[in-house]
Amino acid sequence: EKNDRALKDRSMKKIFDKWIIYIILSLIAIPFLIMYIAFFAQAFSKGMSLGIIPQKLSFSNFSFLWSTIPWGLEKTRIWSIFLNTFLFASISGLAVTVVCTLTGYALSRIEFRGKAFFLSMQLILHAISAQIKSVGIT
Repeated sequence: EKNDRALKDRSMKKIFDKWIIYIILSLIAIPFLIMYIAFFAQAFSKGMSLGIIPQKLSFSNFSFLWSTIPWGLEKTRIWSIFLNTFLFASISGLAVTVVCTLTGYALSRIEFRGKAFFLSMQLILHAISAQIKSVGIT
């Protein structure tokens, strides 16, 4: 009976600890939730009263989707820009996938001198973001 009581106390403590963690995480998440709600309220409304209450539902913030926009010296539609970006990202993503797949297969199957060094350098390169690697050293 003493063991049952101790086991029950431990399980109640675990449940209590989980609830404390959930409450703390919820308190941390509430400001982010408020920011997302405010963002969408401002995006789909004509104006805000008191800074938090949407006045009128409107899609005027998204007018660039169906009208021309100034781009350089001419006016163009956003869809040509979107298509250009989509094609560039798709083709470069496909090329990187093919090259990396073939390289990864070769590295996993072929034994050569310096393989461990090459793999460790590859891990280091992946650990550092591309923005930092693109900064020139002067």
